[in-house]
Amino acid sequence: MSEDKSLIKKDSTDIVIKNTQSLLKITDSILATRNNDKWIDELIKWAKKNGIKKFNKKSILEITELDLSGNGLTELPEYICNLTNLRTLILDNNQLATLPEGIGNLYKLENLNIEENQLINLPKSIGNLTNLTRLYLSANNLEELPEYICKLTNLILLKLGSNKLKTLPKNIGNLINITRLFVDYNQLDNLPESIGNLINLSYLSADYNQLDTLPESIGNLIKLSYLSVRDNQLDKLPESIGNLKNLDELFLTRNQILELPDTIGNLIYLRYLRLDYNQLKKLPEFVVKINLHELHLNYNKLVEVPESIGELINLRSLYLNHNQLTKFPLSIDKLIKLIHLNLSNNKIPEIPSTISNLTQLEHLSLGHNCLTKLPDSIGSLVNLTTLTLNNNQLLELPTSMDKLIKLKTFNLKKNLIKNLPENLSRFSKIIEI
Repeated sequence: MSEDKSLIKKDSTDIVIKNTQSLLKITDSILATRNNDKWIDELIKWAKKNGIKKFNKKSILEITELDLSGNGLTELPEYICNLTNLRTLILDNNQLATLPEGIGNLYKLENLNIEENQLINLPKSIGNLTNLTRLYLSANNLEELPEYICKLTNLILLKLGSNKLKTLPKNIGNLINITRLFVDYNQLDNLPESIGNLINLSYLSADYNQLDTLPESIGNLIKLSYLSVRDNQLDKLPESIGNLKNLDELFLTRNQILELPDTIGNLIYLRYLRLDYNQLKKLPEFVVKINLHELHLNYNKLVEVPESIGELINLRSLYLNHNQLTKFPLSIDKLIKLIHLNLSNNKIPEIPSTISNLTQLEHLSLGHNCLTKLPDSIGSLVNLTTLTLNNNQLLELPTSMDKLIKLKTFNLKKNLIKNLPENLSRFSKIIEI
């Protein structure tokens, strides 16, 4: 079909309208028409002109899907609200500042996408759309979410990211069927206590807000598997966080967290934990109870790491860079599944010979420490592809490093090494010295 066919008929009940001059003409016609029959006649005439023959008054009233995305619309024709068989209405990427009050007539609507518009409020009638299961409101200019949104108790997905929301409705807990909630990139300074009523919630994203606390009721979200509150102002976590037994991913990057509650050790199924860019000075022993695969503790104020960290036997990635560590945690040699280990930008003076146990290691970063030598056993790390040793005080390299045949990146800048051992001369093509 040629590009000017802006109305694409999927079948007798599915319509997609794309961005063309024809759409704008038919929209003008709709706005100028006050009689429903005339509106239908105009739309049918336009459809036939574009080669869509199986289109009549009956099918127009049976439309179930309408896509008006990316058309530059500044207003939605009231007549759209007469299509009462609609189940999906897609309006994203337009310039809508308001929605017609009549949108509440679309009582069969299940999916409503109004992302990337300029909405500053929502009509009260939207609370009538009680069959909605998915509501997309991200990337608008909403400053508040009205209480009547809480009538939409069949919602399973609600996207509110990238608005100007300062609060959420106090009765948001009425949306008991919701499984995925996005409130990231707003101006929220708290989450209502009723959020703990969302017992079916599995995914909660509240990144880039101004949250300084999380409600204790968050511990009621026992089905939660993903929780992200990055880039907020949290200085602690509620004790109840330990009740989130199904949590798989917890992201707390860029907050002000000083310490972790003991109950975090109850999250035995947690695999991904990000605590980078916080204010932690100590890592409690209880963290080792967690079945972690990836642990980010970089950019904190840790002066030591408990030896019990070696019990995290399923750990693949460990980031401890940019702390104040003065020694290499000896028990790390038990983490035999490690692939990424970053200890750069600390004050570590030596590496133990037992590092040779980490035979799966592919990326090792030790730059910006106080190293004067490396153990001969480093040659056992035969899977290394990246080795970073810059900004130390190394005088020489062990000859055993000639076994590192997979090495592709080797940074030795700003050390005291003047010449490479003869058997390491092949590294001259990849080394940065």
